[in-house]
Amino acid sequence: MNRRWLFGGIFLCLALLIVLTPGGLLPICPLKADGGYMKCHWMGQAVRGCGALGVSIALFFMFVRNRAVAYGLALANLPLALLIFALAFRLIGGCKMHTMSCNLYVRPAVYLLSLLYFLISAFYLLRYRADGGAA
Repeated sequence: MNRRWLFGGIFLCLALLIVLTPGGLLPICPLKADGGYMKCHWMGQAVRGCGALGVSIALFFMFVRNRAVAYGLALANLPLALLIFALAFRLIGGCKMHTMSCNLYVRPAVYLLSLLYFLISAFYLLRYRADGGAA
C-alpha cells in the first residue's frame, strides 16, 4: 500500500471524526430556555466546518500525484489542526459551567483529535523530508 494512501486514510478518518464529534458522536448542550443557542453550539459548528475542510484536504491528498502538492496538503493540516484546537480552547470555547456536556465530553475529544491530526501530519512531513522526497 502506498504511504500516501495510508496517511490519506488516517487523515480522512480523523477529519471525519472531527466532523462527527460535536453533536453527533458526543452531545453538545441543548437550547437555552429562551430558544437561543449556547456558545458550544457555535463552537461545534465551527469545528465541523474545519473538519469538513480536513476531509477535502485528505481526499485531495489521497488522489494527487505530484509529491510537492501532497507535501503542501500535509503541511496545510498543521494550521488547520491548530485552528480546530484553538476554536475549542479559546476562540469560541464552551459553556461557562464545567459540568456541561460540552466541557465534559466534546471539548476534550476535539483536543485529542486535533492533537492527533497535528502530530500525524507532522510525522508525515518529517518522514517525507527524511526520505528525500519519496511520496
